[in-house]
Amino acid sequence: MNPHKHLSSNGIFLEKASINFLASKRLTKTAVIVFLLFHKKRKLKNMGRNGKARWVIVNNGEIVFPYCEAKKQHGIPASTFSKAIDQLIEFGLIDINHQGGRMVKDMTTYFISDRWKKYGTPDFEKIKRIKDTRGLGFTAKN
Repeated sequence: MNPHKHLSSNGIFLEKASINFLASKRLTKTAVIVFLLFHKKRKLKNMGRNGKARWVIVNNGEIVFPYCEAKKQHGIPASTFSKAIDQLIEFGLIDINHQGGRMVKDMTTYFISDRWKKYGTPDFEKIKRIKDTRGLGFTAKN
């Protein structure tokens, strides 16, 4: 029996190095929880050949984690969730693929990133979330 056959449906897999990275950085408890929840949302497919496993995230860049879900299902207030997202981006653990516009059909989509592997080196690419200034959604102006 292949021990990795049901990896994508029966749990989450984290590299030992990513666990060590999380433990060595000053991430908030909520950021670590949100990171784990992102991993729960990814879909893995074994793309390996000749008996060698090579797991690929097939929905990377399409992962959706709305603020309302963070609040309703996990009890994470919007401001705390926002800070956790910012921390995960800052340390290279996730990236935004598409910045949503606070509308039902225009949600932010995320990548699980491996930028963290170069954190603390000159090759690390620093990224900060760009604040949405489009004025979409319900605002005082509309």
